[in-house]
Amino acid sequence: MKKIMQVFTTLVVSLLFTQVAQAAVDADAIKTSLMAARENLVAMIAAPDAADQDKYQEEITKATKGVDDGVAAALADKETLPEEVTKLEAFNTVWGDFKKTRDDEIIPAVKAGKVEDAKQLATTIQAERMKELTSSPP
Repeated sequence: MKKIMQVFTTLVVSLLFTQVAQAAVDADAIKTSLMAARENLVAMIAAPDAADQDKYQEEITKATKGVDDGVAAALADKETLPEEVTKLEAFNTVWGDFKKTRDDEIIPAVKAGKVEDAKQLATTIQAERMKELTSSPP
């Protein structure tokens, strides 16, 4: 009976530590924010009214902060496993490129009324980046 209790205790402790280590990265929260940023950008591109575009841009900013904060928290967490850190760093590189194109090219094109230019970027390089971000989430 004592041996069974030792094995059970060891199993429970190892499961707890595994869950704690896996909890270091809240991939669901990061993915939810990522998708919110994407959905609001798509809506912004389709919105003809400047006030609606501004509303969507505010939502993009909030969602972007969610992704950035989630990734930063996971990278700062000492319990994040090394293989997760590698995934997070790769994700963050693509995410940075995505944000730069969105903020420096797509959003200004939308605001300038150059919706076709914005759509072209959104359906080419940004679509590839989004596929990469969602296929290997942190």
